Amino acid sequence: MTMPKGHHYGRTQTRAYTGEYHRIHANIFKSLLTTPLGSYSIDSEYLSANHRKLVLKENKNGVRYVTFTINDKPHKIGYV
Repeated sequence: MTMPKGHHYGRTQTRAYTGEYHRIHANIFKSLLTTPLGSYSIDSEYLSANHRKLVLKENKNGVRYVTFTINDKPHKIGYV
């Protein structure tokens, strides 16, 4: 999508909108509450290879979280 010209001083910018991304519903992760820690992948033709792979970990307080590494940046999502 391209932003309309206006208060952008004549230049055109492209923004990524969340509507362009595929959603991953929370119920997919429910089984990870009791699954052994380790590496997993989501089977979806709509997700890129980076978005499919995740690592399930647990901190010293017993709180579980998954980490997706996208563009060499880790993205942690905790279970509350």
